[in-house]
Amino acid sequence: MRRAFVRLLTVSAVVAAAVSGCSREERQPPQSPATRQGAAPQQMWQFPQQKREVKAAPQDEADVIPVRDLVLTRFKAGDFEAIYRDASKGFREVGPKERFASLWAQQLEQTGTIKDLTETGHSTRPTDGFLIFTYRVQYERMPKNLSLTFGRSDEKTGFFGRSKAGKMELTGIHQTDVQNVKK
Repeated sequence: MRRAFVRLLTVSAVVAAAVSGCSREERQPPQSPATRQGAAPQQMWQFPQQKREVKAAPQDEADVIPVRDLVLTRFKAGDFEAIYRDASKGFREVGPKERFASLWAQQLEQTGTIKDLTETGHSTRPTDGFLIFTYRVQYERMPKNLSLTFGRSDEKTGFFGRSKAGKMELTGIHQTDVQNVKK
C-alpha cells in the first residue's frame, strides 16, 4: 500500500512538473527585476551555439573558381605533383611531394581511372572562412567522396584566414569511401 502511495506521489510530481514547465513564462530565460519593471527592451534570447550559415566573400567565390578548376583538371589527369606544387605552404609542410604523389598513384591503382566527377556540395567553413567543395568521384572500380578546401593566404605572413590580400590556394584534399546509408 505504501509503495502504491509513493508511486502515485512520484507520478503526480512528474506530471505537475511537466505541466508547469509547458507554460510560456517557464520557457523564457530568467529575467532581472529591472527587466520585469519595464526597463529598456533587451535582445531576444537565443540558444547558445545556434548554427548559422556562413557565406564567403563574393571576391573569394570569384577567385576560387579558376584555382578549383585547375586542381580538378590536374586531379583528373593524375598530375598530383603539380597539385602539390601549387598548394598552400601549410599543405606542403605536411609531407614531401613524392609521398603525396605516391599515395595518390596507389589510390588510382586500387580504384582505376576517373570516369566521372560530380559536385555534391559547396560551403564555407565558419571558423576560418575557407571554401569547401565536395564531389562524388566515380572511378572504374568504385565510387569515392572527395573534398577540396581552399583558403586565401596572406602574402606577407603565409598564414591563412580572412585576409583580403594573397592568392586563393588549395589547403586540403580528402577522399573517403562512399557509405551506403539505408533509410
